[in-house]
This record gives sequence, structure tokens and C-alpha cells, in this order.
Amino acid sequence: MMAPEQKNQPYILCVDDEPGIARAIRRILKTEPVNVLIAASGPEGLDILRKQTVSLILTDYRMPEMNGIEFLEQAAPLCPDAFRMILTGYAEAHVLVEAVNRGQIYKILYKPFQEEDIKLTVRSGLEHHARNCENRVLLEELAQRNKQLAILNQKLKTGLEGTKADLTISSTALGMAQQLLNEIPAAVIGMEPSGQIVFANRLANIWFAPQTPLRISSLVGTWTSDVLPEPIQEHLKEMIAAPRRKTKMMRLQINPSLSLQVTFRTVSNGVGNEVPRTTIFLFAIDAETMATVG
Repeated sequence: MMAPEQKNQPYILCVDDEPGIARAIRRILKTEPVNVLIAASGPEGLDILRKQTVSLILTDYRMPEMNGIEFLEQAAPLCPDAFRMILTGYAEAHVLVEAVNRGQIYKILYKPFQEEDIKLTVRSGLEHHARNCENRVLLEELAQRNKQLAILNQKLKTGLEGTKADLTISSTALGMAQQLLNEIPAAVIGMEPSGQIVFANRLANIWFAPQTPLRISSLVGTWTSDVLPEPIQEHLKEMIAAPRRKTKMMRLQINPSLSLQVTFRTVSNGVGNEVPRTTIFLFAIDAETMATVG
């Protein structure tokens, strides 16, 4: 008998054409505080995602109609924050590479699986999803602060034509905003569609700017093609080519000890009769805290 849904608990979607596997996963997660939804195929899973937002997706790799990678590739736009896992009995290298590149897979589990592996991976996946949601809230706050900065900048321009007091107030407000962005635990980079970096906070300079023996250089004034990793440049090109797309997310391994969860956001600002200016913001946090299940 299937347990009743608890609306205050996260939803998990399990997609597998073998009913026995899906039932086994539901049984394993029976004691976890989650609602488990089951689909027997990729198309059925997509239908569920169009009606219900889920926090985690677990899909088999080999299925008729569409395989697990194809399903996750189509599922990503429907639930962009969901933690995505694939279940397979095959360990071919090309499957792993394709899974990560096309489906943005965060975890691969192999058959036969252990019950504890499923539980631990689901728990860490839900923690990852919660962090993604927190990041989205931070991005919204960042967008709001960017609008406030635009207003402050306009006041600064007015201050240049007005009294010295007005100019001092505007300058102080901008300095406070800069200091605030330097203190948040995330790297923030603002870029023009041309590719020139116009803003970078302290953590962005530490993670991405070229380092010299004496100091860490600043990213401001440089070009994304010169300083940012190639995977980030590819995502930036997609954002510039599709200006109506407001957000995009990716995971990036900077070095063996630093893995980042990177979010891109397009913000348009215009004050008064000014023509709106588009700025692309890169927002990155350290994703290495995510629990790893072997």
C-alpha cells in the first residue's frame, strides 16, 4: 500500500521501465521524509514534471523510447534545480561523459545497488537541492541590489550637477553596496554582452583572477575570453545568444580542491528615459560541501 503524500515533504521522481526496481526504491525510501513518484518511461516522467515540481530525479539509463540521458536532458528545463541521478548497470566511459555533459548529472549509481547507497545519495541530493534554492533567493536579492545600485548611480550623476553633499551621500551608498558584495560567501562577476568584465567582488578575484607573486589581480576591465574557464565562456555565449533567457546553471571543477556551483543571470537596467543596459551576472558558490557517496 502506498503511503499518503505529505505536502510539506519534498518530491522525488523515479523513472524505470522495470516495475520491480521502481517498487524497490520506493520501499527503500519508505522511512525517509519524502514523497516518491514513479514513471515507467521517459515521456511519462516528463508528463509528471509538467504537473509537479520535484527536488530529485532518479532514472534508469537503458529504457525504451528514450534513454535516461535523453530524459534528463529534457527534464532539466522543467526542474532546473532538481538533483539529477542516473542508474545504470554499465560503466562505459562514453556513457559517463555523455551523462554529465548532456543531462547535467550529479550522481551515477550502479546496479546492483545497496539500500544504504540509495538512502545516503538521496539525502545528499536533497541537501544539494536546498542549497540551489537558497542560491536562487540570493540571486533575486542580488538582482534587487543591482537595481538599487542603478538608482544610486543615477543619483550620483545628479549629484555631480548639484551640491557637494548630495555627491557625498551617493558615493557613500555605492561604497557600502560594494563592501556588502565583498562580504558575501560567493563570487560575483558582472559582464557586458561584449564580454568585458565591469564588476568583480573579492571572492571572484581570488577564484578567477590571474595571480602574480606579489598580489591578486583584479578582473575588472579584462575580457571573459582571457580570464574565465572555457566551460563558463560557452555558457555565456548561450546567454548572449538568447537574451530572453534569464538564468542558467552549471557545475564547474576549478581545481582538485575547488568545485563550484555556477549560476548566470541576465539583468536589464534603465533609469528614467535611458535605454536599458543588459548585464550578465555570474554567481558562484563552493559546491564541495555536498556529501559524496561512493
